Amino acid sequence: IQKVKEDFKINFPNEKKGIDKFFRHAEQLSTISSKLTNFIRSHETMTLFEKAVYHTRMLPFILPIIKHLKYAGNEGVKKGLSKYFKGDDIKDVFNSEVDLLSCLLPISWAKNKDYFTTPKGGSISHVNWLIQKNHSYGNQILLRTKANSIILDNKKATGITAINKNKEIAISAEYIVSASDLPSLYNSLLPPSAISSVTKQKLENSVMYTSSFTISVALDCPAQELGFTEELISLSKNNIPRYEHENSNPELSKLSIIAPSVRDTSICPTGQGMLTIYMAASMDKYDNWKTKKGENGETIRTKEYYNLKEDIAQQLLNRIERELAPNLKKHILFYETASPYTYNRYTDNYRGTMMGQRPGKINMQNKVASHITEIENLFVGGQWAELGGGIPIATRSAMNTMLIILRKKNKRSFKLLAKYFDGKLSLKKLNSMLEHMQN
Repeated sequence: IQKVKEDFKINFPNEKKGIDKFFRHAEQLSTISSKLTNFIRSHETMTLFEKAVYHTRMLPFILPIIKHLKYAGNEGVKKGLSKYFKGDDIKDVFNSEVDLLSCLLPISWAKNKDYFTTPKGGSISHVNWLIQKNHSYGNQILLRTKANSIILDNKKATGITAINKNKEIAISAEYIVSASDLPSLYNSLLPPSAISSVTKQKLENSVMYTSSFTISVALDCPAQELGFTEELISLSKNNIPRYEHENSNPELSKLSIIAPSVRDTSICPTGQGMLTIYMAASMDKYDNWKTKKGENGETIRTKEYYNLKEDIAQQLLNRIERELAPNLKKHILFYETASPYTYNRYTDNYRGTMMGQRPGKINMQNKVASHITEIENLFVGGQWAELGGGIPIATRSAMNTMLIILRKKNKRSFKLLAKYFDGKLSLKKLNSMLEHMQN
């Protein structure tokens, strides 16, 4: 962090005072974020008294964050950065960020060495771990199975119907935990009147993440030889409106480039490498990416769709070659592309969005994220239950949903786990007590 700060001062010698202030605030946030580990329980898992204690304990940590929240949106970010910097050149370093916290927090995370890196073996290691854990508990995993509807008894969820190998099946359950996106849950899996129009409207008006156009590239040489290291590279243009950085334009949009094979050589053959290139993208761009609708409303990926994907991929590769790695294309063995429609097809996530609802003032005020629904015994347990997204948020959400159910079904286990998550019980002690309970 100190080296990054000194590099800033070398490149922007007239901004030294503001740089010191900026990094001081980022380091304050790093101290706070490292102490938030024991503040991960949701309100739905607490009594009224516990909520009061929770907020009292959390207030000293949250106040320094609150003062930055108002600096969101195009004008908000500019105003926030003006608290630190005078010139436009240094502000342009953060030209694609949508709020001030997005400028500060990456430095905070780096200070804490909190990089959200995947385990050795890549993302598939998460899947393998989940499969192993489920099998160890005797749980059944159904592949090629699509949830069709939530079975209701008045306003209480009692099971689901699903399509498994072209046959409809019904599964009864005391509790239903949905890991899908909220629009699909509310509008497709439940009857139209099950969720209030007010709740649906709040969701419709919420600020969501975009989807992505992604290129996964296989290289005939280690990525380091082309200048890519373990850090994520952000490639963006100066002097363009902030919205253009997420406007699906391969020549203008911000690109995120990472070489996962640098940190973990096990994910590709020896002497070769991998690159992953992300560009924020929306489903409605390029005339819906040149797709068409079939007679039954299904999406048809036309020849023009595939041509468009290839054209955009080539523009992105040419741009990276021009601005970052001059010989990149000579070293490409092959690559695969994913459009917003690809993400939608594989995840069924609303409009192919990468995550759920963005953290920020609007979504916080409207309280769009919750583990509890208007249907009894129907809970949200994926990344849509909380603001943000990705594996860290999905994991935290699953933890809170589990606590909500245990609070009803097994109060003794609930109390032990709640103490552990509040930092009042060590993992060793927790495991010992849980093992004793089982025996």
